[in-house]
Amino acid sequence: MKKSHNDFNLREGSLCYSSYIDLPLSENICFGDEDQVDTSNLLDQDRLISTTDLNLPEAGKEEEFNLLQIYMNEMGKIALLTSEKEIELARKRERAEHIILKALARTNLSYLELIKREKHWREHPEAIFTWFEPGCRLKGKEALVQFRRQVLSRLSRLKALYTQLQSIPRKKKNSLARARIVWRMIKLVSSLGLRPETKTFLLKSIEENLEASVRKRESLEERKILESIKIGQKMLEDALQELAAANLRLVISIAKKYQYRGLPLLDLIQEGNIGLMKAALRYDYRRGYRFSTYATWWIRQAITRAIVDQARTIRLPVHLIELLHRINQASQQILREMGREASVEELSRRLCLPEEKVKEALNQVTEPVSLDMTVGPDHDTFLADFIKDDKFPSPDDQTAQNYLRHKVIEALKLLPEREAEIVRLRFGLGDEREHTLEEVGHKFGLTRERIRQLEIRALRKLKNLALHGLKGEAFSSS
Repeated sequence: MKKSHNDFNLREGSLCYSSYIDLPLSENICFGDEDQVDTSNLLDQDRLISTTDLNLPEAGKEEEFNLLQIYMNEMGKIALLTSEKEIELARKRERAEHIILKALARTNLSYLELIKREKHWREHPEAIFTWFEPGCRLKGKEALVQFRRQVLSRLSRLKALYTQLQSIPRKKKNSLARARIVWRMIKLVSSLGLRPETKTFLLKSIEENLEASVRKRESLEERKILESIKIGQKMLEDALQELAAANLRLVISIAKKYQYRGLPLLDLIQEGNIGLMKAALRYDYRRGYRFSTYATWWIRQAITRAIVDQARTIRLPVHLIELLHRINQASQQILREMGREASVEELSRRLCLPEEKVKEALNQVTEPVSLDMTVGPDHDTFLADFIKDDKFPSPDDQTAQNYLRHKVIEALKLLPEREAEIVRLRFGLGDEREHTLEEVGHKFGLTRERIRQLEIRALRKLKNLALHGLKGEAFSSS
């Protein structure tokens, strides 16, 4: 069966993550000429996106319009980037990353963070993908296994080099030998393919340790390392900020295509901006395409992922979202072919799925209804006002219970006082709870058996009174 363009795998914190998103995505996609996204008109400074084209919802329209207007005005002040400027910023980002990596190489903390996790990754190889990513898309189980072996092999070499470095004394005559080993270790760490979020985590952890060490020991060497890291971080932030800021209009143009899917436009823009920042971290100018082309894929992924996770009151699992997407496509196709709505049987045959599975998926489409929803022409009542409250009896039941209680009390007046009290205690009549034979016997100073006998005799008397109508005014239905 040919794989649809709607099916793809996205690595995210686990070996594979499937999603229903309508475009494939990888940070390692190679674009052909037919894949290039023409954003020249979109990003033309003279053709800024107007907030009147955003089809804002009626609810809160004015407030959202004002926020978007302010946002658009701020974006209009940012100059667009030429292709040469994008390459310059990408190179600046790489230089910043190199400065940070070079500074980290001067401390053992960076290597120790990786080396101490090697044992865990050997025992749980699937966890490797939460820290490392391959340089290209892996196809097939064998390629995944090969990548894991490659990472573990390089970690073993890193550990061996670190041990060798520690065995060389820190003397001037050994500085060249130590520098060569450090350089080999830097190349190994660079080749591991650390994820951007992993680099951020490691950098933050190492920076905190260095700051604590500087405060404690006032080490000049560690202070210089810390200063180099901060210089690299500042350069990196500046490059990413400039690269992303110039493409904020691209986010709006994509986000407005996903309106009315459960999230407000401002939320869609915010999620798209997160995808834009991820694209800025991963952009590789050497592949020959513009940043806007590459960022489009990340922005779409971030927006559609947010819709899946946040649009519904009750979140559906991704595999069910994907199935619903396939069902919807098949339904639309049948509608075009036959001019009518598709039945469950037709959808089942078209998708090669059991009817029960299709029915179960369609049942999940129904959105929950809010009890605070107003009803009626005047919208002055709420749906919750029409829902039965089982905690309280209905007026009819309450009336029947009161009538029955009144008749029982009248009937008990016909019994001797002791027998009437025993019946009241045993059946919890009035406001009391039901008592055991032992509890009632303790109150009257009688045995359990004697209380049972008195109870049976009292109930027999009540039954005879009801059947034979003796003193029947107490039992009449009138």
